[in-house]
Amino acid sequence: MNDKINPITTLIIGTIISVCIALAGCGKDNSTNPPDESEFSVFVTLDTTIIEKDFADMTPVTFEGENAIRISDFIDIVVEEDTLYQLYAYRIIGSDGFYAHTNPGYPDNSWEEIQMGYLLTANRNAVWESSLELASRYFVDDVDTIRLIRKFDIITQSDTTPVIIEDVDTVSIEDTLCIKLTEIVLIADPQFELDTTATYTLKAADGFSIDFTGSEFDTGYWSLVSKKTKFLPDLGGSSRVKGLESIIIP
Repeated sequence: MNDKINPITTLIIGTIISVCIALAGCGKDNSTNPPDESEFSVFVTLDTTIIEKDFADMTPVTFEGENAIRISDFIDIVVEEDTLYQLYAYRIIGSDGFYAHTNPGYPDNSWEEIQMGYLLTANRNAVWESSLELASRYFVDDVDTIRLIRKFDIITQSDTTPVIIEDVDTVSIEDTLCIKLTEIVLIADPQFELDTTATYTLKAADGFSIDFTGSEFDTGYWSLVSKKTKFLPDLGGSSRVKGLESIIIP
């Protein structure tokens, strides 16, 4: 038997081994290098306003042992209604387009909840303080957008239900896009029936409130242009409520 190894064979084997080692090394580098946190950013949107917030410009905190940024720290868009953040719902959207309200039974987050939420700096995942007891679908992975949407709270004796304006059909009143107040209530309670003799209360974020009979309430709208309520026929200056936060129904 000839025990000598062909030089060409030796060269081929050595080349194969070198390639395998190089490929293994590349794979190891890819699996152990985490993304650069400083390159992460999130878009914050309100109507046509879009602002990109870089993680590198934010101040991190520690949440359950991990670096995170408070979601409320991203929300510094100057809104038209005197920066009344409680007037908005907050939609936390993942890079895949997922958000909690894709199921109508899960409303977008409230301002109170937003102040108890965080984005992890390692992966942009949304996490929340356990005291909120939020469903798992609110723990959105890889968040890339936080969207502010105007909303109203419908308050009954037993419950409070938020309704966002995009869930309500608009109508044209005096050449202005508006939302009928009774339609807002119907989104919160599809079984709602107007009582023309009952009292319905509109409450603003600054604490102002005004009562209407059911007959008057049935003629009320909220203008997408003026951001105030209006009634037909007009019921006077006090009926044009700015910063409408809630509708209290009997």
